[in-house]
Amino acid sequence: MPAKDRVEIYPFGNGCFRVLLHYGYQDTPHVPLHLSQISCDEYEFIAASTSYFIGRDAVILKSNEPRFKQWQNKAFAFMHRNSSSISDYLRLPSNAVVELGGLVEI
Repeated sequence: MPAKDRVEIYPFGNGCFRVLLHYGYQDTPHVPLHLSQISCDEYEFIAASTSYFIGRDAVILKSNEPRFKQWQNKAFAFMHRNSSSISDYLRLPSNAVVELGGLVEI
């Protein structure tokens, strides 16, 4: 992904911004580093006052499914629970991450 096409900035006002960073298939994401490299008149990246909002769902199982379907659902729930964290993948500082989530019933 070319650097000029990587960033989209949407100001909300009062010093709040929505910043979209685009990465290609073989790019290695490093969100704080790429945010610090943005040069824009309106936008100033301050690492200490930046919050990252991440969506995370918890999988719960239906108990009235056929036996084979229950096995598949349990395997999926196990893999989902043990998958690596998106905040680690994006190299986000753990003290600045806010996780928002919900329950997904399968």
